[in-house]
Amino acid sequence: MYRPCSSSAAIFAETVADALALSGFPSKCLDLELTESCVMRDLAGSVVRMSQVRDLGVSISIDDFGTGYSSLSYLTKLPVDSLKIDQSFLRICSNLRARCWWCKA
Repeated sequence: MYRPCSSSAAIFAETVADALALSGFPSKCLDLELTESCVMRDLAGSVVRMSQVRDLGVSISIDDFGTGYSSLSYLTKLPVDSLKIDQSFLRICSNLRARCWWCKA
């Protein structure tokens, strides 16, 4: 299994490109999921690698968003196609909405 958060992260896009070439799988049909913690470990490097992969035609999703310490403002910096919000984060928001006026705005 390839781990994009490991020391081999620098060749992440190259690895994806090679896998697509070897398999013949269409890049537009591939959606890579990266966890929030993996992306936030090296935000600047992640943005570069994610952009390179998207240039191949591959979609990128952030999985487990809301489990770490990232701010919603980071979403404007990340080249992602979809966001998968963690259930625990949604439960917290649901509980807050019932008690807090600012969650209703």
